[in-house]
Amino acid sequence: MSKSQLPANVIAALNGAAGEVGVPITVACGPPTKTVPLSGVATSTQASAAVTLDLDAQRLLVVVADDGPGGADPHGGGLTGLRHRVEALDGRLTVTSPAGEGTTIRAELPCVS
Repeated sequence: MSKSQLPANVIAALNGAAGEVGVPITVACGPPTKTVPLSGVATSTQASAAVTLDLDAQRLLVVVADDGPGGADPHGGGLTGLRHRVEALDGRLTVTSPAGEGTTIRAELPCVS
């Protein structure tokens, strides 16, 4: 899947998120990949992040992984708000963030046909 195959609102959301962040990220939606800034990772000045998108007829999968210090609280305010927004769309959000190993946030959203 290329970035041009993504719905316009997904591209707009990616551009909006990229404009708010201050560290490099890689957005991969199939070849080619592109590096853009992502500020949600800016809590660690040495962190970088990768955003991977996978879209098929059943769902959109968004994975954001960083190489920061980890230890994110999945029940903290920001992640809880994100979880509520994903669940409002009948999606599922998981957070993995072991201390010292970075953070991975995975959102799976159903596609409506």
